[in-house]
Amino acid sequence: MEYLLLLLIFAIIPAAFFLSAASKLTSWKALFFTTAIIATIGLIADYFGITRNIWMFTLGAGKTVGIQIFNIPIEDYIFALTAPLLIVGCYNFIRKFIEKAGGK
Repeated sequence: MEYLLLLLIFAIIPAAFFLSAASKLTSWKALFFTTAIIATIGLIADYFGITRNIWMFTLGAGKTVGIQIFNIPIEDYIFALTAPLLIVGCYNFIRKFIEKAGGK
């Protein structure tokens, strides 16, 4: 559960904030494909890292919810989806802020 709580605080809520604040600058189609590509690459890397014991998640230790798909905790899927959203949302938010301040 700790991993999920960290994702909520540091990825999901900030991503939602930045994307809503800069929604007019966001190309939702481009964001969808960007997220799909980055998430796919990240999850493939996770799969190989976990199956080769480069890193691991201990089930039942209270750190994750305990749900896994292809040996990858569900929290990693959430991270793989929210990280690109956070990056693009933050980028567009800062771009909007700079443009309003008169810079280009």
